[in-house]
Amino acid sequence: MLPRSRILRSIEVTKVLKYGKSVSYGQFVFKYIKSIENTSTRFSIAPSKKFYKRAVDRNTIKRKIFRLIRDFGEVPSGYKIVIMTKGIVGEDTIFKADIETFLKTIR
Repeated sequence: MLPRSRILRSIEVTKVLKYGKSVSYGQFVFKYIKSIENTSTRFSIAPSKKFYKRAVDRNTIKRKIFRLIRDFGEVPSGYKIVIMTKGIVGEDTIFKADIETFLKTIR
């Protein structure tokens, strides 16, 4: 998991969903806004309840995505990002490429 300082609060998630730009890569929809303060980028993961009925499954996907973000290294600073799933997420290598592509495009 990411440290608590890198995870969006619910009020921030609402703002990002309402005012953020939307980009879709593979199994994910990324909504993001540039943060006013130039701090580290903060994330939130929102797996779809339509495809992941059990909380255990949703938490597993969240952990995998947070681990990939943590291991990615250079994440651009100053953004608030919400990552939503469009369906059942496949193998780690496939969605790792989608997340890396998105993070490289917002640099």
